[in-house]
Amino acid sequence: MKYILGYNKRYKITKNGRVWTSLRNRFLKEQKHRLGYRVVFLTDKFGKAKSKYIHRLVAEAFIPNSKNKPEINHKNGIKNDNRVKNIEWTTHLENMRHAHKNGLIIVAKGSKHGMSKLNEKKVKQIKGMLNDFSLTEIAKKFNVSITNIYDIKRNYIWKYV
Repeated sequence: MKYILGYNKRYKITKNGRVWTSLRNRFLKEQKHRLGYRVVFLTDKFGKAKSKYIHRLVAEAFIPNSKNKPEINHKNGIKNDNRVKNIEWTTHLENMRHAHKNGLIIVAKGSKHGMSKLNEKKVKQIKGMLNDFSLTEIAKKFNVSITNIYDIKRNYIWKYV
């Protein structure tokens, strides 16, 4: 166990992510954050409780961060597995690449994306109109931005249609 910095030796963290309090001589109860991560509430010297991610406490205590990377990645993708061997310091880009590679983030495409004003049928119509109408005319007809139409034309979006 190692002391959690900034709490005057009142809390310790284990390599498995359990937090010990010397104030009550017991392990603290974890709570599940709405995003699935485990948190504990630590009280500062002024008596104010703050929630702390357990994976961050473990990383700060046990894993050197010589490159000063800001985020922590769960190698196996399980957000509540806070063992030292399962977490690592990462950049945001590294974290996102890991998530995409391992199917932890599913990006909705096309009409399945919640913000989409278009569907596959409309995109086919747009692609058919590109040679005969201006981008502005098409954008007005489909109530989307000119940039949206330009991106369809250049095949930046809706590539599969």
